[in-house]
Amino acid sequence: MRKTICNKYNFNSEFDNKKIKMTPSFLMNPRGMVVMNKIMDMMKVPLVDSISRTSRFIKGKDGKNIKLYIYENESDGDITKPVLLYIHGGAFYLDYISSYHTIASNYAKLADCKVVSVCYRTLLTSTYQTCLDDCYQALRWIYDNAERFHWDKNKIAVAGDSAGGNLSGALVHLSRDLNGPNIAYQMLLYPCTTTKEDQQSMLDFTDTPGWNSALHHKIFSYIRPSLNDNMRKYFNLTDMSNFEGICDAYIEVEEFDCLRDQGKEYASLLRENGCTVSLNDVKGTFHAFDQDQSLNITKSIMKTRCDRLRASWGTEERNKEEVL
Repeated sequence: MRKTICNKYNFNSEFDNKKIKMTPSFLMNPRGMVVMNKIMDMMKVPLVDSISRTSRFIKGKDGKNIKLYIYENESDGDITKPVLLYIHGGAFYLDYISSYHTIASNYAKLADCKVVSVCYRTLLTSTYQTCLDDCYQALRWIYDNAERFHWDKNKIAVAGDSAGGNLSGALVHLSRDLNGPNIAYQMLLYPCTTTKEDQQSMLDFTDTPGWNSALHHKIFSYIRPSLNDNMRKYFNLTDMSNFEGICDAYIEVEEFDCLRDQGKEYASLLRENGCTVSLNDVKGTFHAFDQDQSLNITKSIMKTRCDRLRASWGTEERNKEEVL
């Protein structure tokens, strides 16, 4: 199967058969996602030199605990820096898997910022509204505690991959609607931007690694029921009509990803409504390829992302250190 996939698609040459991981379709249900979480939790990832990681619990809207991870350069001391709120992916069902520790640490290192990752409650126990509310509570906590932790509350960016890209984009609208903290920049990585599944990329990529339309169709039969009328409008970013006060964006899509056209559509909509958008249509890659931070293609893309973050904050040129 892996060899067939490599022959079928013109992947970057770094993706040999050993690096292609296919997600089993039989796990695309709530019970299967419990299994996926257990498998992912056993994976070990390397730490990133010179980056410290701490954890804290904050209260959700319903009074229950939400776990946050904070990543920063050990040499930061009392220096005030921009802060990136990172929202992880995982089809709204996966927890904060171990690979995100490396990813978040590399953002802190390469973008020379503080990173706060939110372990929002997933659809295994909650609804989409709880997922988004948890992200908003994290944003509010960052803003309210900016002076204490030496974060520049005028330079808060939000970023997320896949499901996290959806929640990041939705959070920008939600915070605006609630007169909440201002988000200075959004970075949406291969995001899901609609419940619709009629895009050409959905038709083309039924068997690609990382994610594909066959997996998407299955899991969305469980996701749709979690959306009430109010939350459906936030989930469906491509149906948004009010872009007043919405920040500029970096949107990244992967060539061989069923969600590719959804990201492109939202990028076009943002542009049509006056936002400056950097759309990066990455060739030779597939959904969630960057979970492997050791690849040269990932290192190159991480540099591009961090350069865009630093440009949005107006900070000096990115340091020259390599991604782990």
